[in-house]
Amino acid sequence: MNAPKVSVIIPMYNTVKYISTCIESVMIQSLKEIEIIVIDDCSTDDSYEFVRKNYCDSSSGKYDPRIKLFQNLRNVGAGLSRNRGIEIASGKYLQFVDSDDAITETMLEILYNRAEENDLDVLYVNSLLAAKDPNFKLNSKFAIEKHFCPNRNSRRISNNVIDRIQREFIGSGLWWMPVVKLIRRELLTKNHIYFPNMFSGEDMLLQLATFFFIKKAELIDGGYYVYRYRAESIKHTPNDKYLRETVLSYSEALRYMRELWKKLPIEFSRENQILLETFVVYGLMKMHCSDRGMSLTEIDKILEEVTRDSNSIDPAVTKAIIQYMIHSTRWMNLKDRNKTPLINLKS
Repeated sequence: MNAPKVSVIIPMYNTVKYISTCIESVMIQSLKEIEIIVIDDCSTDDSYEFVRKNYCDSSSGKYDPRIKLFQNLRNVGAGLSRNRGIEIASGKYLQFVDSDDAITETMLEILYNRAEENDLDVLYVNSLLAAKDPNFKLNSKFAIEKHFCPNRNSRRISNNVIDRIQREFIGSGLWWMPVVKLIRRELLTKNHIYFPNMFSGEDMLLQLATFFFIKKAELIDGGYYVYRYRAESIKHTPNDKYLRETVLSYSEALRYMRELWKKLPIEFSRENQILLETFVVYGLMKMHCSDRGMSLTEIDKILEEVTRDSNSIDPAVTKAIIQYMIHSTRWMNLKDRNKTPLINLKS
């Protein structure tokens, strides 16, 4: 049997209400030479049993031998579950899909053909389809909103690493979400690129790491991925446990980046490293503030806690973050900020 063209990796946790729509949207893909890897992250509902009985049992009417179901020994989060899927995968390309979302019928065929034609390491998609009804079903009519990434024009991504990071990472030209890109599997496995062990923001770090090793990448126009809005998956009430996990995320982000600096294929100054460390940690702070319902006062509390904990973040980066917060506030008040980079890496 030939190796699959695309391995679809689905991390799953407590989504028994939505997993059938997700899996079946992958099963009906016009590209048939695929494998579907479902990693259950110790769900406390019936997600694992539902998938096993309906799609992995040969006596079921929906049985599909392309589906491989695995269960983690403990709950580790979406990032580490995706890492396990990468280790298992055998396809030439990887496509990540979240277990409460869905993909359009021709998505994998269109992305695969474009990647093959142009010998791409990564193919980014410039738009995301957001379902207004959180209970949408496959093959039913449902209203969608089309969301575009900030710099949405179809284009070839720069071959210059500094330019690529400056424009597409710092400038937010491309989304960090792993679901809106097709990735050559060997780009990750040969360069030992993986998702860090963080409870949120892990996709940001993977995006940064891949930017150093990509040889050829493109952004194309199209809405193929259907995102499901779920209030319960977005909003969390801050508490002491949450604050501790947040600080640990910053510590892990720094550890991940400092491991990355050691294996870079190019010269990258310590000045640039600190700029990116600052950008990432402050970006995580902003994300936790806006996406998780945290106030600026709570973010300040985290910064104080980080500053006290020398094991979490070093003084140089802490100082840089404080300066960066002041700088970014001034930057937000610039009338021409779209033409003015937030930070400039040195070539």
